[in-house]
Amino acid sequence: MNKLKEYYKDKKILITGATGFVGGWLALTLQSHFEAKVFGLGLDPITDPSFYKVLDLADHIEKSFIGNILDAGLMQQIYDEVDPDIVFHLAAQPIVRKSYKEPIKTFDTNIIGTLNILNCIKDQDKKIDCIVVTSDKCYKNLEHGLAFKEDDPLGGFDPYSASKAACEIVIESFANSFFTSDCASKFASARAGNIIGGGDWAEDRIVTDLVCSLSSAQNIILRNPKSVRPWQHVLDVVNGYIKLGLNLADQKEPFAAYNFGPPKSHELNVMEVARLFIKNWGEENTKVEIMNSDKDYYESTILRLDSSKAKNDLDWKNKLSQQDTIEWTVSWYKNFFGSETIKQKTFEDINNFFNLH
Repeated sequence: MNKLKEYYKDKKILITGATGFVGGWLALTLQSHFEAKVFGLGLDPITDPSFYKVLDLADHIEKSFIGNILDAGLMQQIYDEVDPDIVFHLAAQPIVRKSYKEPIKTFDTNIIGTLNILNCIKDQDKKIDCIVVTSDKCYKNLEHGLAFKEDDPLGGFDPYSASKAACEIVIESFANSFFTSDCASKFASARAGNIIGGGDWAEDRIVTDLVCSLSSAQNIILRNPKSVRPWQHVLDVVNGYIKLGLNLADQKEPFAAYNFGPPKSHELNVMEVARLFIKNWGEENTKVEIMNSDKDYYESTILRLDSSKAKNDLDWKNKLSQQDTIEWTVSWYKNFFGSETIKQKTFEDINNFFNLH
């Protein structure tokens, strides 16, 4: 931990997607716990409430820019102003079902937007390491149930997954084309499993649906109760991204990919997550209804990740069990709806997490 703090202290960090759920937690963690100088970039939040506004995130980091990564000119202006040492690129269109409704926007944002970020790094006169967050859904999922490794084939049935697979190819190609010297910028992609935690109000997310139902005393409706996902707490993933950033400082190859997901022993399906959430919320009489699957929108049934590379190279593993993950998530939302200060709760969670062994 001391090595991480020494590395990030006073580093200028640009986080795209900082107005989102995961980007917001990453920004607060790097600024408050690791004493980095964090600059955020993202669209104006479309949900109300939003993690960005609830936490007044703009007041807790060096500067927050509102803008679209598809605006190449704006991206260059921001790079010139910030002069970052490290970039964490999280900005994306992240919703599978939305990608069916808006396929062109999804491909534009996730591919061309990423290229704009990479191209700005190419045009700088300094080493700028870059972590691009893609998705566990970038793999060609044939529903065999095996845990994906980083060198497994990429692919995607739905537009979102395909855009993330394409993004992976773009990053590796860009790194190998323009950053081959030892002193050049280094790149890595982070393929994280399903991230849950306090402050996520995005559509078509299980926690959003659970919180909205439980906070309003309504029945819970699930789409795919038997689907298995690599659930993990947002701070476990943030910890992985931060460790990956440190690793880039000494990375030899221009590009590397890393999975971040829980072990199979932590595996839960959608129904099990819902039941644990209800139990921790204290509303065990809440009814769960099953929605008929929408055959127009294919979603994979099983997703598993092999994270042994992150464990070996980064000394990373999940600190929180699935039970802890859900307890921490419920506690955050209960504080939000209660009388306690949610800002204080958020910073306490960050400190408590990084003090775990």
